Amino acid sequence: MNKYVLSIVMLGLGIVLVGAGCSPTQPEGQMESNTGPNSGSAMMEEGDSVESKDDGEMMVKADVVVEVSGKNFSFLPNVITVEKGQTVQINFTSEQGYHDWVVDEFDAATEQINAPGKNSVTFVADKAGEFEFYCSVGQHRQLGMVGKLVVADDAMMESGDVMEKDGDSMMENDSKGEVMSKEGSYESYDVSKLSRAENGDVVLFFHANWCPTCRSLDKKLNEELSDFPADLTVLKADYDTEKELRKKYAITSQHTLVQVDKDGNMIQKKIGGNRLSDITSWVK
Repeated sequence: MNKYVLSIVMLGLGIVLVGAGCSPTQPEGQMESNTGPNSGSAMMEEGDSVESKDDGEMMVKADVVVEVSGKNFSFLPNVITVEKGQTVQINFTSEQGYHDWVVDEFDAATEQINAPGKNSVTFVADKAGEFEFYCSVGQHRQLGMVGKLVVADDAMMESGDVMEKDGDSMMENDSKGEVMSKEGSYESYDVSKLSRAENGDVVLFFHANWCPTCRSLDKKLNEELSDFPADLTVLKADYDTEKELRKKYAITSQHTLVQVDKDGNMIQKKIGGNRLSDITSWVK
């Protein structure tokens, strides 16, 4: 009997010892590695152009970052110039209304956002040429909410096609979307520019992007910049947003022209005008 009890005890002890010897152990100081496909980590090859955002998300580093704003119904700036091959980041802000920024040829589009929302899109400008960007919301594109993306290659840069140069009549689009010439100027309204009336003529043009006749005059003035008299400044005021300015001059219709003095006092006012000569023959 004692032999049987002793045998059972010895057998049980052996099983315990064998089980303990088979338990997996991890060498001291060695950490577990989790680099499998479901680990959530990303591998980067040397030379990848990336940067880390504050939340740890990785994003492609842009060569060019452009701040673009949109409102009913225009972009600022409305001309963007980059070089072929550059990675471009568009930071779009809706300042008024519900809009987005889209360019089809590069399959690039921001989200549609309400003011004062912001959204960004990054793309590679891998082909040269001129491409239209636009707002895809409703009929905004048809209402004139468009702009031009110029992607310049080496040939365009060397030939100077990116910027028109013709002696003293050099013109260019600046970062505010204004168009200037040495003969005269046609640019966005700012109260500080009224002082030019001290030595010349200043005319306010109340413009609305949804107004066909406004767009027609706007196009004509841009085409006739080289014919502007040296002392003439035409300031384009947004009919939809410059409400206090409209109230000041009792403006009841878009496509209204107002000649002012250096203090902003109205000299005369009229509705309409199809070309530059309609303004130059009218100013006092």
